[in-house]
Order: sequence, then structure tokens, then C-alpha cells
Amino acid sequence: GNTNGKVKFFFHHALSQVRVKSVNFDKGGNDDIEVTINYIVFKKVAVFGQCIPEPDFSTTTATGRTTVTPTWPTGSLVERRPNLTSGVTAKVCYDEDQHSWSVENFLLMIPHTFFTGATIEVNFDVTRKKDPVTGEYYSYTGNTLSAPLTTTNVYEWQAGKIYTYNITLDLKQIKVTADVVDWLDAGEDVLMDS
Repeated sequence: GNTNGKVKFFFHHALSQVRVKSVNFDKGGNDDIEVTINYIVFKKVAVFGQCIPEPDFSTTTATGRTTVTPTWPTGSLVERRPNLTSGVTAKVCYDEDQHSWSVENFLLMIPHTFFTGATIEVNFDVTRKKDPVTGEYYSYTGNTLSAPLTTTNVYEWQAGKIYTYNITLDLKQIKVTADVVDWLDAGEDVLMDS
């Protein structure tokens, strides 16, 4: 009709937000070692697919909210399932105050149960400082370590969730833990005027 008024729209986060909070290198007491993280990459994860929203009207509340679960169809990997990628790279930076590496951006990823072989990979350089007496030093560049993306509490990326990964590594192994929280709703209403 011709009546003006407010109409509320409730939006749902259909993607998963993925972050790497910190990458710590265990120097094993060798404080004269310098470490540079070159990149962090998530391998064998879904990067695109056909989203099918599935509203559950039995959950509709008095305020009009209805749970909507976005899904990506399963089936033939080539035709219907989200495509795999050789890697989704996260940009890294060094935090002088925290003395740790972190990802300066977060990734918006397709919610899915992890494919077989999904991993998180870290590439790094290690340099021992020059000995003031002998002048000797060494450098190992392009080291790569990986670990399964599945952790004790994360085996998939769900819609509307934030996944924060913490990585600890040394020259031989990588350990990964993850925290999961809900992606919060907007703190205030957004009004759209005609």
C-alpha cells in the first residue's frame, strides 16, 4: 500500500570466516635464530560452489527470524561439489609487540566438511646469526611443514562461524589448534529509506 514504515530484514552469514591468530616458532633455546614466515596456505579446500539456502520455517520466532542453513550439494566432485583448489594463501605479517607472526587478513570460505587430504601449510626461512668470533652462520630457506586441517575440535567449516587457528612449529613438526565462535549479528539496525 501507500503506508510508510520500517521493514526488518534478517541477514545470515552464509560463509565461514577463517583466521590465523599466531604462528610461533619453537627455537628450542637457540635465541640466535631468526625465523621468517613466507606464507601460510590452506590446501584441498572448497573455493566455490552452488549455494542452496534451506530455510527451516519450524524455527521461526515471534520476531520473524527463521534459521537458514546454506548447503552445497554433494555428488560428482567435478559437476556438483565445490571445486578443490591447490591452495588458498593467507598474507602474513610480524607483530613486533607480540613477537609472533599472524595473518593480516581473514579468509571468507565456503562452509564444508573437509575433503580428504585438507591441510594447513607453513613455508618459512631460518637463519642463525653470524658468530662474532668465527663469522659462521647458516640459513635454511624455503622450509615447508604441513598438518591436517582437522583438529581435535574442528573437522569442517560451518556457515556463520569464525575459526581462529594457532600454529606452533619447529624445524621438524607443526602443531595446530583452533578456536570456534559464532559470527555475531550486527550491533545496530540498518535502515533503508525509499
